[in-house]
Amino acid sequence: MAKKQSLKGFSEVTGRIQNVVTTEIFSTEFSPATMKDLRQANQQHDWSFNWNGFTDSFHVIKLTTLHNPTVLQGLVGFTVQKNYVFMDFVEVAPHNKGRGKIYKGVAGNLMAFVCYLSVLKGYEGFVVFEPKPQLTELYEQYGAMPLPKVPNLMYFSETVGQDLVFTYLNT
Repeated sequence: MAKKQSLKGFSEVTGRIQNVVTTEIFSTEFSPATMKDLRQANQQHDWSFNWNGFTDSFHVIKLTTLHNPTVLQGLVGFTVQKNYVFMDFVEVAPHNKGRGKIYKGVAGNLMAFVCYLSVLKGYEGFVVFEPKPQLTELYEQYGAMPLPKVPNLMYFSETVGQDLVFTYLNT
């Protein structure tokens, strides 16, 4: 198995999400998910992925709010490739899904973070991923496009990636 590349330079980036009821904006922060965080996600109901063991295969970053850093708002797993970043998994916490969600902007924060890391690595925001078929239209709303000549893969172009960073993050 290939060794994960070091992640340096991202700790100063923050984002913002909005409470859907009060419309209050909350600052977010990104940090590497610990095994305790992943166990927390797996013990709660309605997370789509089993996050245990993923840290050996790729980086997993958690999104929390600055005012409540113990509550996971979402997780994103990715690998740094030769010319791009591959977003392996992205998931918002169950309390941020559907009609009863608490915060909006969580998915945008997570995807923008991966695009930001792509910029830091010199890939200008280019990110590739394989979406669940039922989520293709959702990713298109964020500007993702099908990767030409590669079935089932989508990507954020450099321009779209940089737009996501500008929209969701405070860099």
